Amino acid sequence: MWPRLLRSGTPLSPAIMALFVVASLAATGGCGGGRKAPLTMADRLRRAYEQPSAEGKVRELAKVARLQLQSLDRTGAAKTVSAARQIYLDLKKPPVARPRPEPADAEPAAEPVPAAEEGAADEGAAAEAAADEGAAADEQPADAAADEPAAEEPPAEPADDVEAVDAPREEINPVIWGPLLLEIAAVFADLGEQGPARDVLADAVALANEIPDEISRANLLAGIGGVYGSRTSGDAARARTNLEAAETLADSVEPRFRAEALASVALGYVKAGLATKAGAMVEKLETSARDVESPRARAEGLAAAANVRALSGDPDAAKELLGEAAEAAKSIEGSENRCYALMSVATAMSAAGDHKGALSLLAEAEKSANRVPDPEAQRTALERVRGLKSEIGRRK
Repeated sequence: MWPRLLRSGTPLSPAIMALFVVASLAATGGCGGGRKAPLTMADRLRRAYEQPSAEGKVRELAKVARLQLQSLDRTGAAKTVSAARQIYLDLKKPPVARPRPEPADAEPAAEPVPAAEEGAADEGAAAEAAADEGAAADEQPADAAADEPAAEEPPAEPADDVEAVDAPREEINPVIWGPLLLEIAAVFADLGEQGPARDVLADAVALANEIPDEISRANLLAGIGGVYGSRTSGDAARARTNLEAAETLADSVEPRFRAEALASVALGYVKAGLATKAGAMVEKLETSARDVESPRARAEGLAAAANVRALSGDPDAAKELLGEAAEAAKSIEGSENRCYALMSVATAMSAAGDHKGALSLLAEAEKSANRVPDPEAQRTALERVRGLKSEIGRRK
């Protein structure tokens, strides 16, 4: 219609012209007429450094370093991951002492007096003070003077007026910083930088020991063991130490959440190349997942077991476990729990290479999310389902 009107020579009113402009912009997708240009590495680095917290900077820098490594920019990745590590090292440093500035209204220092004048002034002052003392003694009774207590010395000025300490730095939360250090160590290890990788892993172990939650601590120690074993010249001794500590913790977790911890340990053994231990762990994981009463916990545990089987090179066992996991997830009555269980199974299914099956499960998860009664919980569930759908859709 628009081209015909324009070719006819008929004068158009301002309102119609405005509609024409709006329609044209809509048809071209806006002023740019296309998709936004992808972010460059420089853009990503700038955004990383613009993060308000040290934690945010390190998280984004680690992502950029991983992308640089994937694009074969090893020099850039090494520089970026080193910058991320330095932020953590700076955070660990104690507060720096610095001189306290002089107050703005401080009394000016007295000017020096020449030596000759100073002597004369001192003699005059002494004579005047003696005369004043004599006059005071004449006016005061002798017994009153004898009872007068000696004047006390003024208290010394506190020493802390000489220097001040900078404000405390951002607190190092081990639950947050432990996984961040693990990612930094993994990038260093993939770059072949064994020394920095091991140093960062040592810091991560120290933080893991400060985590009170057993599941979080087990997950972190399992990840540390996996990196030690597979990426830093096969440091099997440290890998075993951390993985065995994680396994002990996982065994002590209550049954409903045990599968998650056991899955992390099993994955750690797989990444460390400890096949025998990995096989034993995945069998323990499958038994734990099947024995749990909660259908959501069973679905998530079986999905984790399937993921381990797939990474171990056993796709048939993984497919069978995923079928069990999907059946358990679909049997859940509560909409919110059903949604998240289906998402867990879909994630494992996509990791095993079945993107079509994963998207089919996510379609069901989205229907469940729409039935969540609480508006805020519904919004969150829908955002997560759609984000995962988009991510898996790009892998097809």
